[in-house]
Amino acid sequence: MKTKLCALLLALCAIFSLSACGGDATPSEEETENPILQNEDGIRFQLIEDTYAVVGYKGTKTEVTVPAVFEGVAVTALASDAFYGNAKITAVSLPASITEISPFALAACQSLTSLSVAADNPVYQSKGNCIIKGDVLITTCPGSDLSVLTVTEIGDYAFYGATDSKIVLPATVKKIGRYAFAFTTAQQVSLPEGLETVEDGAFYFARNLTALALPASLSSFKQDSFAYCTSLQSITVAEGNTTYTAKDNCLIRIADKTLVMGCAKSKIPSDGSVTKIGPAAFAGAVSLESITIPASVTEIGKNAFYATALTRAYFEVNRWYVSADDGAVIGTAIDTKNLLSETGRPMSSEQVVVYNARLLREGYAQMKWFTK
Repeated sequence: MKTKLCALLLALCAIFSLSACGGDATPSEEETENPILQNEDGIRFQLIEDTYAVVGYKGTKTEVTVPAVFEGVAVTALASDAFYGNAKITAVSLPASITEISPFALAACQSLTSLSVAADNPVYQSKGNCIIKGDVLITTCPGSDLSVLTVTEIGDYAFYGATDSKIVLPATVKKIGRYAFAFTTAQQVSLPEGLETVEDGAFYFARNLTALALPASLSSFKQDSFAYCTSLQSITVAEGNTTYTAKDNCLIRIADKTLVMGCAKSKIPSDGSVTKIGPAAFAGAVSLESITIPASVTEIGKNAFYATALTRAYFEVNRWYVSADDGAVIGTAIDTKNLLSETGRPMSSEQVVVYNARLLREGYAQMKWFTK
């Protein structure tokens, strides 16, 4: 017993001695990762594989020049947090070595008026204080001049958080990428004739946008492209568009008669041009207080009226329908647990249903009936 105890004490002493002398020990998780280093200008770097990426900026200079080399290793990328949201920097210059720019790297920099890339950069170029990759506009700043561009695509997140009050896109643009104008404060964005595609969340939460005028050329429009544009009052489509039309401030997909987007000033047409209200169609229309659903509508998609001020909805139908979608909101006074198994019942056209908007916004289907 004494022998075992002595052996244990000796082992513990050996461990403590190694620790005190700086002997080998299991490194922490933080120590095993590549450390973040900083140069004299406050630019922060991290080694990723065998090159450095800019991962932050802690400097005081308002004009920042990213070096091509740090500690003898090439600097090839701007990570998402490189300069994101920096309110003080006014100019950023990038070297020829930068071959990757993450979507948020230069976003929401409200004082930034100058963006430049070395002329011999093989991937990116700068023009009009914008950064371009081929025919794609990658990122902009408040000082950007879009009139000198001939790009065909607005890249993902290109104007994310932009503070411009008015944005006029080049006439050459055919596609707007994902979340390209999300969280901008622009009151007006001019969309050119020739624009064909608007991707997911392109104008998500562009809270100051008051009017939307879509060109005749637009043929592909994601359901949530303009979700939560809380100030939107007007929706129009240019004459000649064969995919979409606008009636009473409602955007309607012609082929399947789906209302894909509405706003606070919308009135759903009762002429039979709308049979379905699409998912999130009115989402974020915060001043929408009441709506009338015409008899032609037989289905309402998930979250169609989510985050509105809706207090009353009037249904004028003679046949009721409950979608199998878990967010469906139109239907009979059935219990929520039967939502997926019941499909409604015939009603006279003189009957309507009135219920609290929470049922619309949160997807419940239990309703109160009354006879008009």
